[in-house]
Amino acid sequence: MAFKSRFALFHPAEEVSGPSYAGALRFAQHLRIPRGVGFFVGTLALIVVLLEMSPPTWVWASAAFTALLWAHVAYWLAAHSRHPFAAEHFNLMIDGLQVGVYVGAMGFNIMPSTVFLTIILTNNVCVGGGRLGLMTLVPMALGILVGGAGTGWHFSPTSSLAVQLACLPLMVVYPLVVGYIIYRLAETNRQSREKMRRLSEYDDLSGVHNRRFFEACIATSFERFQRDHQPVCLLLCDVDHFKQINDVHGHTAGDAVIRRVGQALASEIRRGDIAARYGGDEFVVLLHATGSDGALLFVERVQHVLQQAGGEYAGLPPISASFGVAVLDASMQETKRWVQAADAALYRVKQRQRGGVEVAPASAPAASACPQTQAQPRLQH
Repeated sequence: MAFKSRFALFHPAEEVSGPSYAGALRFAQHLRIPRGVGFFVGTLALIVVLLEMSPPTWVWASAAFTALLWAHVAYWLAAHSRHPFAAEHFNLMIDGLQVGVYVGAMGFNIMPSTVFLTIILTNNVCVGGGRLGLMTLVPMALGILVGGAGTGWHFSPTSSLAVQLACLPLMVVYPLVVGYIIYRLAETNRQSREKMRRLSEYDDLSGVHNRRFFEACIATSFERFQRDHQPVCLLLCDVDHFKQINDVHGHTAGDAVIRRVGQALASEIRRGDIAARYGGDEFVVLLHATGSDGALLFVERVQHVLQQAGGEYAGLPPISASFGVAVLDASMQETKRWVQAADAALYRVKQRQRGGVEVAPASAPAASACPQTQAQPRLQH
C-alpha cells in the first residue's frame, strides 16, 4: 500500500492478517472515540467563532463533516486497509490538516487556535512520539494556508468571552475521555501481564505452580535456611497407580486425577508455602517453618481430601498418593541432596505401601535413592 512508502514512520512489520493485524485494528478502535469526542466538542467552539465572522459555506460544510463524520470515516479507512497502522497514522496527519484549516479560517483566534493545535500535537506525540509530532506540523501548516486563503486572510486573534466559554468543554471533556481510555489500556495491559505471569509460573492442568517456579523457590528457601536455620520441609508426592488409571480409564480420567491432587494440595498449604507439579504425576511441596511433625499433619489432611474426592469421578478407584518428606538440615550442601533425600523416602514408601508417607532420616546421604542401602524405619500415615 502507498502509505508505507510515503511515510517512513509506519510500522514495517504489519501483515494482512494475524496478531499484528488484530492489534492494529484495536489501535484504530482506541483512537476512534477520542477523535470523535474531540472533534465534536471542538466544533462547538469553532461554531461560536464562525458565527462572529460569517465565513464562506465551505467552512460550515467542512466543520459539519469533521464534527459528525470524520471519526467514523477514519476508522473505516483503517479497518479496510491492508495496513491499519499505516492508515491510522495517515488519519492522524489528516487530523492535523483539518485543525490547521480551521485555525486559518478563524483568523488565528487565540483561544481556540491554541487549544486545537495543542491537543492535536499532544495527541500525536502520545501516539507516535516526537517524530510524529514534528511531522504533524507539515499538514498543519498546509491547512493554515488553505484555511487562510479560503477565507480572505483576515487576522482576528482576540477571543471574546463567548469563544472562551465555548472552549471550556473541549478543555475539560477531551482530557477526561483520553484519561479514561489510557486507564482502560493500562488495565488491559495489567491483566495481560498477570495472564503471562500465571502462564510462566503455573501448570495449566493441575492449577498449582510449575517446576520452573518451584526450582526458583527451593533455591530461595535453601538460601534463607542458611541464614536463619528455620525448619523447612520438602515433600515429594506421587499419585498411586496413575499409569493404571490412564490405561484403564483413559487420559481424560488421568487429567481429572491430576487436577484433583493439585486442588487438594493447594487447599491445604498456607500462605507462603509452595505446591507445584514436578512432572507427570509427581508433585512437590515446600512447607516453611515446619518440621517433620507438621509435614505429617499436612499429608494427613491432603490424604483425607483425596479420599473424600474419590467418588467424584465415576468408575475410578479411590485417589491416593504417596509422600516422601525431607527436612532440610545443615549437612545438605545443595538443593540437589535435599531433593534426593525426599525422593529416596518416596521410593521406599512406594515399595512398601502405597498411600503412605515416610520422612527421610536426618543427614541422609545423597545416594539414598537405592532402597537396599536404607535400613531406617519409615513413618507412615
